Amino acid sequence: MKLLFPEVEVTRSLSNVIKKNYIFYNESEKMIINSDSRMGSFVPLSLQRIEHDMPENSELEDSPLTEQSIHPEPEQELEGAYLEAAEEIIGSANENAALILEEAQRQAELIKENAYQEAQKAGYENGMSMAKLEIKQLEQELEEKILEVETNYQMELEQLEPKFAELTIQLVQKITGILVEDKQDIITYLIAAGMRNMKGPKKIVVRVSKEDAFIVNQNKNKFAELLEQDVILDVVEDSSLKTNECFIEAEDRIMDVSLPVQLENLSKDLRLLANS
Repeated sequence: MKLLFPEVEVTRSLSNVIKKNYIFYNESEKMIINSDSRMGSFVPLSLQRIEHDMPENSELEDSPLTEQSIHPEPEQELEGAYLEAAEEIIGSANENAALILEEAQRQAELIKENAYQEAQKAGYENGMSMAKLEIKQLEQELEEKILEVETNYQMELEQLEPKFAELTIQLVQKITGILVEDKQDIITYLIAAGMRNMKGPKKIVVRVSKEDAFIVNQNKNKFAELLEQDVILDVVEDSSLKTNECFIEAEDRIMDVSLPVQLENLSKDLRLLANS
């Protein structure tokens, strides 16, 4: 009878061949089987199958059965099939092992690359965090430094302002002293400045020193132009006054427009500004 699946039979036989190396033989239990006594009753299986398949009353043909039609395939062909199947299985196993090894290496490289990128990313983020922290600390230190400089500047300014005021006063006094020596009409400037603020009087008397009486009388018409119409203006020489000393008198007030008084008022204003 022909097998429907010869590959299964070959695989099963190959399994027996592969397992042959793992069979354990016990030398003490060897047996000798004598089959010579039963040789006469031995009938080949192939002949039994032929007799079974033939009809009961049929006769055999005259042509004798050949050895090739009775005996099975040679043992060499079966061994070659075993070897071919074994080589095919081993080759397939080696190919699968190579693919598995290649995939394992690829996975290892991928894991290594991911780990490197994660470490690099973590290092970059850590570096950025440290940089931001350092920048924040520097900004805070800079703000503190700016505040310190501004505080020191304000303190220095507060200390310098009185010194500047005194220096300005001395400078003004020195300059006005020079102007007084060089400019004889400074008294006219002081009188004109005082008259600009006067409104409503009917009569005004200007008292000056003997040294300044002449130049004041020369500029009397200019002073009158600063006053309202119909205002009477008189210039009186006062022996008690010194050069650049002057009083302007009206019905309701008396103004001291003397140069020393104006300088003193200027000095007071500068000191007030310096201490404010």
